[in-house]
Amino acid sequence: MKFDIRGKNIELTDALKDYTTKRLSKLEKYIEDVYAEYNENEAKGEDLLDSIISKIISDNMTDYQKIKAIHDYIVNNFTYGGYPSMSLVPLYYPALYYNRGVCADYAFANDALLGRVGIKSFYITSDYGEGHAWNIVQLDGQYYHVDCTWDDPIGGSLRYMYFLISDAQMNVNRYYPWETSKYPACPNNYS
Repeated sequence: MKFDIRGKNIELTDALKDYTTKRLSKLEKYIEDVYAEYNENEAKGEDLLDSIISKIISDNMTDYQKIKAIHDYIVNNFTYGGYPSMSLVPLYYPALYYNRGVCADYAFANDALLGRVGIKSFYITSDYGEGHAWNIVQLDGQYYHVDCTWDDPIGGSLRYMYFLISDAQMNVNRYYPWETSKYPACPNNYS
């Protein structure tokens, strides 16, 4: 078999064809194994979400009560800080498994739990300063910021300074500019 590569006539030898075929076969097997492991871990993640939801959410709860219960679960059960490395798992899984993480983990966990109970949520990031992550949630047709990280009392009592607040309030409480054109506006605090 011959190829024309940049004006050069190159012949593919049988040995090179065999080598290439074997390498591609190993690569295909590796990719299949990665997908299988991720799918298995995704199922574990969904089981973990369902387990948490079954403990904190009941069928008769309003969307407000669900958002609050999930917020309170994360704030009361998470510890701010890192956790052992986990590969090939959904982004929310390590934080929920270890009950710890940094702002991105709090926000990923909140987003996953809210999504599991049918509440629309956005994962928001800001690259300002050290960077930060939180959520915007939809409640009764309106959007609000929820920042479980900054509501974490770290040894104090549960607080709601960053629970269902407006864009303006988010900027007053903590200044982390985000790309507002990418997300729904949050014109009001929830009342």
